Amino acid sequence: MTVVLPLAHVDDLLFHCVVAVGGAHLSSRQSVPAEVHGATIRHYSFVLRILRTVIHGLQPGNVNQILRILLALALTGSYEVCIPVICILLTPSPNSRVERGVRGGG
Repeated sequence: MTVVLPLAHVDDLLFHCVVAVGGAHLSSRQSVPAEVHGATIRHYSFVLRILRTVIHGLQPGNVNQILRILLALALTGSYEVCIPVICILLTPSPNSRVERGVRGGG
């Protein structure tokens, strides 16, 4: 992280990668507000859009861009590992009152 964080400070792609991975990791470890999940997904969406643009404009032999893309892909892999855990945590159980259509009090 001593290398990644300074790079993320000056690079939008890596910034959104770090925030998305951090949000996914936080969400997989503890109960967090829905806003955290939403923000995490938005940052990951930014990552995918920026990656698409960067890859589309990639010039052969541009080693710095290739390394930037590889680092972003490695970080997004970490995000993808956390997502199944988040999905399990967010999925209502079969006995959930909301899922059965029961709303309100007691």
